[in-house]
Amino acid sequence: MSRLRPSALVLLLGLLLAAPQVLSQGAIRPMPEPDLSGLTPGQREFLTDLRRQFDDTRDELVGVYLAEAFARLAGFYARFGVMPAAHAAIDNAIAIAPEDGRFPYLKGLFLAREGRHSDARAAFSTARALDPNYLPTRIRIASTELALGNRDAARSALEAIRRERADYAPALALLAEIARLEERWSDAVAFYRAALAADPTADALHTPLAEALAASGDRAGAAAARAKAGTIPVRLVDPLADGVFGSGPGTVDQAALALAQ
Repeated sequence: MSRLRPSALVLLLGLLLAAPQVLSQGAIRPMPEPDLSGLTPGQREFLTDLRRQFDDTRDELVGVYLAEAFARLAGFYARFGVMPAAHAAIDNAIAIAPEDGRFPYLKGLFLAREGRHSDARAAFSTARALDPNYLPTRIRIASTELALGNRDAARSALEAIRRERADYAPALALLAEIARLEERWSDAVAFYRAALAADPTADALHTPLAEALAASGDRAGAAAARAKAGTIPVRLVDPLADGVFGSGPGTVDQAALALAQ
């Protein structure tokens, strides 16, 4: 395997949807030395090189550029499960740019991945207050409410989205899941079918749809749904998450993930 030496400029400045804005420089806490003992040699080498490049260039960055560099570093740590360092880095991004909704949003993603749903909800709520127009934030809030067992709160958030975007598949799929959990089978069937109509590639939805059809007495429909069942979930278009966790062939992110093999 060839050694991966990504460009510091690409890794540290090519983050997300950068928009110039007036930012306050908050207190930056020292970054801890991450524990990489549980990683493969290739992963350790990659993260060690990345951290060295970050430390070498951070004094040249200010404001939003420094915040984005911390967020990018946080994303790589989170991707490889080095969560203490990921949280330290994203917390610094938040301190540097407290009015930028992207960074509490990413904090919420990290927390949700750890199953810390109450904390994730708080982070997502902060992100929404700062940037109310970013639709994935509202989906994440609904998801955390559902994970916490707050079905009414999740349903309220999702119905508000549906009033604005009647064909938004992520909201429809979550409404279907709530209906399934409450054994409202006809509603579940309707929502699953609507989600599939909005996102036909999401063949994983055929499995719960089959369950709902069977429970409502439609055996033939359930069999047909099971025959179409796959593994592709509903697609949530989320540039912020994709920018940190990586997407697309041939990107630096994809190369980094290859080291995990």
